[in-house]
Amino acid sequence: MEDLLSSRKNPRIRFLDSLKKRSERDAHGTYIIEGLRELQRAHRAQCLRELYSCPSHFSSPEHGIFLHKLEAEASIPVYEVSPYAFEKISLREGPDGLLGLGIPFEKQLEQIAWSENPLLLGVEGIEKPGNLGALARSADAVGVDALVVLSPRSDLCNPQCIRASQGAIFSLPIALPSYSEWEAFSRDRAWQWIVLSPRAEIPFWSLDLRRPTAIILGSEKEGLSSPWFQDPLATPARIPQWGISDSLNVSAAAAIVLYEALRQRRAISSNAEG
Repeated sequence: MEDLLSSRKNPRIRFLDSLKKRSERDAHGTYIIEGLRELQRAHRAQCLRELYSCPSHFSSPEHGIFLHKLEAEASIPVYEVSPYAFEKISLREGPDGLLGLGIPFEKQLEQIAWSENPLLLGVEGIEKPGNLGALARSADAVGVDALVVLSPRSDLCNPQCIRASQGAIFSLPIALPSYSEWEAFSRDRAWQWIVLSPRAEIPFWSLDLRRPTAIILGSEKEGLSSPWFQDPLATPARIPQWGISDSLNVSAAAAIVLYEALRQRRAISSNAEG
């Protein structure tokens, strides 16, 4: 372990504190990861580059076990931070004593190991980092091939995004292509797009989601932009609603349709085995 970082004026502490701003994360190509679960998943995905610990803040024995594991491996630098300095860099009201720096994890579409019958989630213009993280968590839960993020208004490395995903962003393949890159890539592979809109006429459950499919959603405020509905790859669909709300949370909407796709695909598998 490196020397104790005790002062809030320490250059390394100041650097960590600066990463609370997106401009600094973008400029330096790194970001803060906080929380035991998130750090464990980042480490397993080889996305952890440094660890900072404050043992007096540890909330469970597992925190110490993880710290000792990384010290024994000696694969990344490990620093101890005083409680006073740690509270400066922490993003949480009740810090649990572990914080790390992350390595970029985004992939190009060509780098993703696509299955023979891919299912993926695509999102456009998501503003809130918590929603973006929750979308990643839902996509990971269903076991999609990838999450495709277009025109994001919040960065994937926002601490709220990482926390809402519970670290799923580290194991889930994520690509950030332009619309033209995505359109050409999916056209070459004959993937269908299911583009969700409350104005569509077809309920999503009436569609065949057993073939290579991309489920596409827009932001809660604006929905998808018009090019998505004009493309011949696209089939507009809606999630029927009978209450007074005119829309669902974007992560809830994604989960509903993703699990219908999973249900249809599992039905094929069950019939084939029978």
